[in-house]
Amino acid sequence: MSAGEYILRGDLQALRRDGSVTTRWATAGEAARWRAGMRRLCRAAGLRVRTGASEDGTLAWALHADYVVTAAETEAASRAIEAALDGEPQPAAFHVLVRQAQREMLRVVPPQEPDDTG
Repeated sequence: MSAGEYILRGDLQALRRDGSVTTRWATAGEAARWRAGMRRLCRAAGLRVRTGASEDGTLAWALHADYVVTAAETEAASRAIEAALDGEPQPAAFHVLVRQAQREMLRVVPPQEPDDTG
């Protein structure tokens, strides 16, 4: 496996986990090769994906077309946006923020009383 394939496979895992992945490249040509590689890899994995690039071509992204946003992801995104608007750095990677929100949403379910009617 080449270094480029290794990077793409890691980005594919992030795409499946987060629904999108963004990368910055030194040149527009490198970003275009990454986009083409992501499309090829996603097609082989059976994922529908949309890719794009910034106006100067050095920032590239891929979006999973069938990704479903969860309540935890919405909460994590809100917190990340709030921190950015306050001028604070993002406290952790986005998937870590999502896991935090998921843990906060967990609730203990009390055991049910046995049903004596049956």
